[in-house]
Amino acid sequence: MRIAGVGSVKVSLRNSRIFKQRQPYADEERAARDVQLRSPMSVPVDYIGWLVCEGMEMPPSEQLRFWAHELGGMAKTGLLYAHDSYDTDRCERMLAIAEAMAAMTIDVDFTPERPYLPDAGIPTPKVGCTVAAFDGEGRAVLIQRADTQRWALPGGYAEIGSTPAANGLREFREETGYDAELEQLVGVYDNKRFASVSPYQFYICLFRARIAGGAPATSPETLAVRLVHPDDPPENMSALQLAMLRDAARPPAGAVYE
Repeated sequence: MRIAGVGSVKVSLRNSRIFKQRQPYADEERAARDVQLRSPMSVPVDYIGWLVCEGMEMPPSEQLRFWAHELGGMAKTGLLYAHDSYDTDRCERMLAIAEAMAAMTIDVDFTPERPYLPDAGIPTPKVGCTVAAFDGEGRAVLIQRADTQRWALPGGYAEIGSTPAANGLREFREETGYDAELEQLVGVYDNKRFASVSPYQFYICLFRARIAGGAPATSPETLAVRLVHPDDPPENMSALQLAMLRDAARPPAGAVYE
């Protein structure tokens, strides 16, 4: 494994502290749950990408590059929402750590003129993940967004290190207080096809789900949470949100795409 300015050094992540085996649980139920969580096909939404790397049995150098990308993405997102110099300092240090990790696996020297994750290169649309979850009476969970005051299905931008499904479930839980179980991918939607006023073009992966627990709760991103029948939606919804609600309520035979 290459470390900038040092030469070739072998690094064994399997021998590092984070990979040491846990002591057996006294409670067999907890032990069974731990085995399930560590399965790559059932990684919960609040687990980070290194579990996925371990499940896929990536070589250590590829694992390190994966972690660096995820850590750098979290740091850059954190800088956007930092409330004070304390938060900014921590996020900048996190980004520096991600850069150092990346330098171990990428044959390149980062400079202020050529930083790590510069948001440059080929411009591409952003990706969002949205969940339309229904209760036993066929009502869908809607949120009133804090930024626009409009009603919408819960969802948000995808974060590095998580699958589309995991991103959608995390956003749903954070914005509504409910838990959900996904049933199917309804389709992929292009916001520009619906006369969006957003400065960005983005694709939205829409999942249909059923409510599986929890209770309605607002968040810094949501002013209200409501169960609404798809045939009687609030007036203050965008054309894109109305189309996704309609399609999720009566999923077509094939996935929707633009």
